Amino acid sequence: MIRWLSCAVLIAMIQPLCAQQNLAIPQADTAREAPRTMLGAYAGYQRNFYRADMTGLPGTPSCCPRYTEGDGGGFALGGLVELPLSGAWMLQVRVGYAMHNGTLTDTEPQVVLVGGAAVPALIEHRVDARISTIGVEPLIGYSPLERLGLYVGGRIGYVSGSTFDQKETLVEPAGVGTFENNRRTRNEYADLPIPDASSLYTGLLGLVSYKLPLSRSGAWWLVPELSYTIGLNRLSSGVEWKTDHARAGLSVQYAFLPAPPAPPPPPPVMISKDPPRIASRPLLDASVTAMGVDAQGRT
Repeated sequence: MIRWLSCAVLIAMIQPLCAQQNLAIPQADTAREAPRTMLGAYAGYQRNFYRADMTGLPGTPSCCPRYTEGDGGGFALGGLVELPLSGAWMLQVRVGYAMHNGTLTDTEPQVVLVGGAAVPALIEHRVDARISTIGVEPLIGYSPLERLGLYVGGRIGYVSGSTFDQKETLVEPAGVGTFENNRRTRNEYADLPIPDASSLYTGLLGLVSYKLPLSRSGAWWLVPELSYTIGLNRLSSGVEWKTDHARAGLSVQYAFLPAPPAPPPPPPVMISKDPPRIASRPLLDASVTAMGVDAQGRT
């Protein structure tokens, strides 16, 4: 139940971003275009869901009847590249860091003696795990509608960190009674490596995204996305313990636009076959009148 409520909350976080695309984000050309090569970075919150069937971790004292489920959260971030394939198909590859932290809990009802009288008691068994991976996510995508992307693929990650804390607590009766060690906690361990921890994490991944334009040229895009990953291998080889996760996030992607078309060639120069005409110069027409003056000033 917690798993589906968490997924619903993640969807509710993303939906307003998609609904506001016509209000706050510049509109690019709406004509449908073929997929382009994209380069970007992503970040998001990851909700983890543990699936287990174990009484405790290998070699670690535990009085838990059985751990079956748990949850937790963390962040994920990384980079991506997307390459167009045929038609509306594309190939996307992501490389990034992810946190698979979570808590396994189980409550055990018991009956204890307090002052010689039997009273109901409740013991909480708890394992807090801190697991991180650095991995690659190859995805095949298809765009059934403009800007909408549907992807399927997987994640293969190297487990870069895996430690845990464990504690069993006498919750009820409150303030009364202790374990055999005269304390209200027992089998308490902190910051230990997970025994027989797997070195790889593998999972099947599905992702949906919607591109929102950040520029009128169509070069920059803001992409809300939701994904879900089903873990395939055990977190510890000695017990049945796996993790799935739902992720809600954003990526910023840059599209490599095609080069602009070359300008049209200049019009051809028309050359006449007739010899050039030389403009004739006008003839000069002039007259000269000469006059003289004698010593007495007569002309």
